[in-house]
Amino acid sequence: MAKLNIKSNDTLNEVLNKLTPSWRGCIDQDTLRKAQVPKSSTRNWLFGTIINSKFIKLIKPSCGFKAGDIVAISDIYNDESASNIAGLIIYRLGHSGLVKQPTVVEA
Repeated sequence: MAKLNIKSNDTLNEVLNKLTPSWRGCIDQDTLRKAQVPKSSTRNWLFGTIINSKFIKLIKPSCGFKAGDIVAISDIYNDESASNIAGLIIYRLGHSGLVKQPTVVEA
């Protein structure tokens, strides 16, 4: 199945505006601060957690999944787009470790 590719900043911002809020309160301040350092082990861990956590509830079929399926960023976006999304979620969360699972969002 072909995965989605984000081609414009407007689309990227729309995706981030939907996905980022589900991670608020999931990551403690110290972990977020450490994750802001490029190539740090904390950033790599958080990046992997965000990209592979199944927290997106599809409202319509996409990429071989049915409406209602709960998927991860890596399930529906190609590698470049998924990387951009995860990295920018970390950036947007700013200075806020994982204290609970993210809430499910419909997308």
